[in-house]
Amino acid sequence: MEIAYHIGANCTDDDRLMKALMGNADAFLKAGISVPGPSRYRAPIREALQALDGATADSGTRDALIEEIFEKGVDQVRVKRLVMSNWRFLCVPRRIFENGIFYEQATPKVRGLAEIFSGDRLHLYFALRNPATFVPAVLEAAGGVPYRTMMNGLDPRDLYWSEVIERMRVAAPNAQLTVWCNEDTPFIWPALLRDISSIDPETEIKGELDMLDRVLTAEGRTELRKRLSTEEITDVDNQRALLSDILSRHARREEVEQEVDLPGWTQDLIDELTDAYEADVARILQMPGVRFVLP
Repeated sequence: MEIAYHIGANCTDDDRLMKALMGNADAFLKAGISVPGPSRYRAPIREALQALDGATADSGTRDALIEEIFEKGVDQVRVKRLVMSNWRFLCVPRRIFENGIFYEQATPKVRGLAEIFSGDRLHLYFALRNPATFVPAVLEAAGGVPYRTMMNGLDPRDLYWSEVIERMRVAAPNAQLTVWCNEDTPFIWPALLRDISSIDPETEIKGELDMLDRVLTAEGRTELRKRLSTEEITDVDNQRALLSDILSRHARREEVEQEVDLPGWTQDLIDELTDAYEADVARILQMPGVRFVLP
C-alpha cells in the first residue's frame, strides 16, 4: 500500500490540506484512495511511535495500526493509497528548537514512521517557511513562551531547512520526500491536492480554489473564476501563470504580509534571514531523493 503523510511543518497549514482532502473523501475512495478523519490516525500513530521507542517494528504493529485507522466498511483490499495529514506531527511548537536543535524530533519521528510502514511505499510531504516569518509564528503558537526561552540559544541565522530535510532522508532513505515553500502554497494548491492524493488528472476536485479565495480580494476572486471559465487552460504551467497574474494584483495585504516584532530583530536581520532562506531552498533543490513542488 502507498502511505502518503503530510507531516508539517508547524505554522504552514492549520489543517487546510486535511480539510480539503476530506472534502473529497467519497470521490477519492471510489478511486481506491482512503482519506480517514484525523482522529482515526493522529493519536494512534503517536502512541505506536511512543511504544516503538526506536525498536524494530513487526508486521503486527503495522497491521494493528491500519485496522485502527480504516473506518468500518472500507474494503482495505481495494485501497491503494492511504492519505493522512498532521502539520504538528514532528512536535508541538514549543519543542521546535528544543536543546538548541532545529526540529530535533524529526529524526526519531520519521525513522519510527518508516519503521512501522517499512513494507509499504511511504510518501512524506513537508512545507518549508521563511524563518523571518516562521519564528514569530511558532512563538505565537507556543502560547506565551518567552522568545529567548523558545529559541534555546539557537540563533535564527542558523535555521537551515536543508539540515532538517537531510536528517529526514537519512532517517527514512526509502521514503519519497516531497517539499515546497509555504509562500508558494496559493500558487500550487491544486497541484498539491492532486499530488498527495494521486488522483487522476481527469477527476474534478472540490476546494481547488480555497487557498486562493483566502488570499484574494473579492475583485480578485471574481476575476479568477471568470478567467478560469473563459480562458483555455491547457496545462499546469498556464494555470500557474494565470494565478500568479491575479495574485500580483489582487492579493489581500494582511494575508501576504506579516509584521515582525521580536527582541533584537531589525529589518536588516529579516532581510538577512530571507536571503539565507532563498539560498537554503536552492540547496534543497539540488538534494538527491527530494521532490520539490515549484510554482
